[in-house]
Amino acid sequence: HLNIKLQIVIKRLTWQDFEVLIDLIFRQGGWQRLSERGKTQKTLDLDLLAPVTNERAMVQIKSKSNLKEYKDYLIEFSKHEWHYQKFFYIVHTPATDLLNYKEEGTANLCFVEKISELSIAAGLVDWILKKVS
Repeated sequence: HLNIKLQIVIKRLTWQDFEVLIDLIFRQGGWQRLSERGKTQKTLDLDLLAPVTNERAMVQIKSKSNLKEYKDYLIEFSKHEWHYQKFFYIVHTPATDLLNYKEEGTANLCFVEKISELSIAAGLVDWILKKVS
């Protein structure tokens, strides 16, 4: 199945290419990046705007992460909730504690299975394959 094979390939991307992939997925979904990727601040990899709804999203991208690190970022997001309506935490290889965590509130956890589905839907399979070859 393409999705399962693509998950393995996504995990082989460099962290820089993984960040670009996530940026491309959001942009294919209509989000606009408001700042340079990864340059805004330590706790923010992407600062996004959905122009139709005028919603702002804070996106943190990690190759690997665990529950403690995720909760630390949630605290940071809560300091900016007046500015951002959504928080996406994207990890291709979560630790078991994070993988088994049940989401709460306005945060959106996204792991490699979902990233693979979104990559296929966005037409990014060839881009991913070229990056790892």
